[in-house]
Amino acid sequence: MTPALLDSPRLSITEAARRLGVHPSSLWRWILTGARGRKLPTILVGARRYVLVADLEAFLAAGRTSAPPAATQPRAAEARASAAADELERRGL
Repeated sequence: MTPALLDSPRLSITEAARRLGVHPSSLWRWILTGARGRKLPTILVGARRYVLVADLEAFLAAGRTSAPPAATQPRAAEARASAAADELERRGL
């Protein structure tokens, strides 16, 4: 690990979660599986994992600029509701 990296402002997972107003498990999910196709990078110092402030800001900025994932669930629910309404109308109810 380079000295410049150690001097960079960093936050623990808990501190980063508090700063963002989310649960620490949300940050762990972003670290392990990612969000919108991008994982949150971390560094390991000793036995503790940290998020560099610059990496956190870049991760959040990338999330704001990328398109939201396709919402297939609401469309499927709308299709079922429409089919149910058509069926009720067909039966005269």
